[in-house]
Amino acid sequence: MNLKTYLVIAFCISAVSIIGFSLISLLISDQKIIYFDRTVIDMVQGSETLVLTNVMKFFTFIGSAPFCHSS
Repeated sequence: MNLKTYLVIAFCISAVSIIGFSLISLLISDQKIIYFDRTVIDMVQGSETLVLTNVMKFFTFIGSAPFCHSS
Protein backbone atom coordinates (compact mmCIF):
# COMPACT_ATOMS: atom_id res chain seq x y z
CA MET A 1 0.00 0.00 0.00
CA ASN A 2 1.12 3.52 -0.62
CA LEU A 3 1.21 6.44 1.77
CA LYS A 4 -2.08 7.90 0.54
CA THR A 5 -3.93 4.68 1.37
CA TYR A 6 -2.45 4.62 4.88
CA LEU A 7 -3.44 8.24 5.43
CA VAL A 8 -7.01 7.59 4.28
CA ILE A 9 -7.28 4.58 6.61
CA ALA A 10 -5.83 6.60 9.51
CA PHE A 11 -8.26 9.43 8.82
CA CYS A 12 -11.24 7.06 8.75
CA ILE A 13 -10.23 5.42 12.02
CA SER A 14 -9.73 8.85 13.60
CA ALA A 15 -13.11 10.09 12.39
CA VAL A 16 -14.93 7.00 13.70
CA SER A 17 -13.12 7.35 17.04
CA ILE A 18 -14.02 11.03 17.38
CA ILE A 19 -17.66 10.39 16.49
CA GLY A 20 -17.85 7.45 18.91
CA PHE A 21 -16.26 9.43 21.73
CA SER A 22 -18.60 12.35 21.09
CA LEU A 23 -21.67 10.12 21.18
CA ILE A 24 -20.55 8.45 24.39
CA SER A 25 -19.82 11.80 26.02
CA LEU A 26 -23.28 13.07 25.07
CA LEU A 27 -25.00 9.92 26.31
CA ILE A 28 -23.31 9.89 29.69
CA SER A 29 -23.65 13.58 30.49
CA ASP A 30 -25.52 14.77 33.56
CA GLN A 31 -27.15 12.02 35.64
CA LYS A 32 -26.88 9.45 32.87
CA ILE A 33 -23.25 8.84 33.86
CA ILE A 34 -24.40 7.13 37.06
CA TYR A 35 -26.53 4.68 35.09
CA PHE A 36 -23.68 4.13 32.60
CA ASP A 37 -21.16 3.47 35.39
CA ARG A 38 -23.52 1.10 37.19
CA THR A 39 -24.15 -0.85 33.97
CA VAL A 40 -20.43 -1.24 33.26
CA ILE A 41 -19.64 -2.18 36.87
CA ASP A 42 -22.43 -4.76 36.93
CA MET A 43 -21.23 -6.26 33.65
CA VAL A 44 -17.62 -6.56 34.87
CA GLN A 45 -18.60 -7.92 38.27
CA GLY A 46 -21.03 -10.35 36.63
CA SER A 47 -18.19 -11.98 34.72
CA GLU A 48 -15.94 -12.22 37.78
CA THR A 49 -14.57 -15.69 38.51
CA LEU A 50 -11.79 -17.01 40.71
CA VAL A 51 -9.72 -17.97 37.66
CA LEU A 52 -10.16 -14.55 36.03
CA THR A 53 -9.28 -12.80 39.29
CA ASN A 54 -6.08 -14.83 39.59
CA VAL A 55 -5.15 -14.09 35.96
CA MET A 56 -5.66 -10.36 36.54
CA LYS A 57 -3.60 -10.51 39.76
CA PHE A 58 -0.82 -12.16 37.76
CA PHE A 59 -0.86 -9.38 35.14
CA THR A 60 -0.95 -6.77 37.90
CA PHE A 61 2.10 -8.41 39.48
CA ILE A 62 3.95 -8.38 36.17
CA GLY A 63 3.04 -4.76 35.54
CA SER A 64 4.13 -3.62 38.99
CA ALA A 65 7.59 -5.22 38.86
CA PRO A 66 10.47 -2.74 38.82
CA PHE A 67 12.77 -2.90 35.85
CA CYS A 68 16.19 -1.55 34.97
CA HIS A 69 16.42 0.93 32.17
CA SER A 70 19.82 1.01 30.59
CA SER A 71 20.80 4.11 28.68
